[in-house]
Amino acid sequence: MGRINTNTRDRDFLAMLKHRRRAHATLFRYQSGQSIAAKGGTFTNASANGVPSYIDSGGVVRFVNTNTLRDQHYIGGVRTTLIEGARTNQCLQSSDMTQAVWVKGASSALKNVTGPDAVASSACTLTEDGTNAAHSVSQGSLTITASATQPFSIFLKANGRTNCRVYLVNGADFVGVTVNLVAGTAVGFTGGAGVFNYAHITALANGWFRIEFSGRINVASTTATAQLDMAAVAGTYSYQGDGVSGMLIYGADQEKDGIFATSVIQTGAASVTRATDAFSLPYPITPRSLTLYAKFFNLGTFQTGSTNGVVAIGGAANQGLCIFNSGANAQVLHRTASDVTSSAAYPNQFDVVEHRGLMNPDGSVLFGQTLNAGAEAVGATSGANAILAAWVAATLFIGDRNGVAGFAAFQSVKILAGVQSLARCRAA
Repeated sequence: MGRINTNTRDRDFLAMLKHRRRAHATLFRYQSGQSIAAKGGTFTNASANGVPSYIDSGGVVRFVNTNTLRDQHYIGGVRTTLIEGARTNQCLQSSDMTQAVWVKGASSALKNVTGPDAVASSACTLTEDGTNAAHSVSQGSLTITASATQPFSIFLKANGRTNCRVYLVNGADFVGVTVNLVAGTAVGFTGGAGVFNYAHITALANGWFRIEFSGRINVASTTATAQLDMAAVAGTYSYQGDGVSGMLIYGADQEKDGIFATSVIQTGAASVTRATDAFSLPYPITPRSLTLYAKFFNLGTFQTGSTNGVVAIGGAANQGLCIFNSGANAQVLHRTASDVTSSAAYPNQFDVVEHRGLMNPDGSVLFGQTLNAGAEAVGATSGANAILAAWVAATLFIGDRNGVAGFAAFQSVKILAGVQSLARCRAA
């Protein structure tokens, strides 16, 4: 019997292992909290210092300075990187209801309590008086676009009163939520021509809650009033006050025509704008068959069109590989001289989303989408499309690639060599 050449056998075995590793290699990985400087990344946000905000691991509102990545934003105990487009808060003196711009109805306000930001005297105590009346606080003359959906958000804490309603109103038309701070609920309601869109409540540290909602007041009004009415019991908004009970209030935020609320923007005597986030990392690896994977909380929507994108490899235009919002669907696009796409229905607000965009060796693409750890919805494989010899720009964009960010909180973004399963993407 001939002698086995063990050196040759070992070399062949090692070559096979190397090939398998290369075929399943993780080409790129970003996890929220990783240093972007170590990866050569770039983040910009031109907002003034102290404007962008996030919620930390302890449920406390925090603010950051210009060009600071908000990668310590927690949702349900999960660390994320918060990426948002530009918004402007029109509510003046957003945390100071002692100011004249806030009209107090059978109530008074003192700026004297620690807010959800854990800063002393950053929030207000709203106290009902001793009359039989509606005990409220409101701010009018908020500019809106006729027929557009309007968001509103505010932070509340019980201080003798645990029930209230918060709403946007013009005349007999209104939309808002009834709030129960014991049950931790915010339930939509309307009047007149009001149309409700959504409501959400988040429990934070030290008994604070953030309440948000959106809806359309009517089809004609171009101004609105934001109002809070306290209740002695649920549903009773005119009652005999006791002169001592009330609520703690912080961070009223009305973002014109925004459809959904975003992270709180504090204001003083003038409205304040938070600039759009722009986040990118170098991706110098030559185009090839690959799997592009992203996991994130969908906080609202992404700008439609392939020049934007949830995640994208390539230039600031739309050549390359991109996962984006087409308007009706979420899609993966491979664009060179021509386009090929694969899609699934666009996710809902607050969904935990996993996107898996596959580029096959022939340049065809396949899109997979998983919502809230459910079954993956997989689109049809596209036609073939020649893979570029080099990316137009060797850059990976997260949440934005054309100066118009979407609204999402990213847990991770990964790029794997070849066509990989969802399970492999999760494990990488």
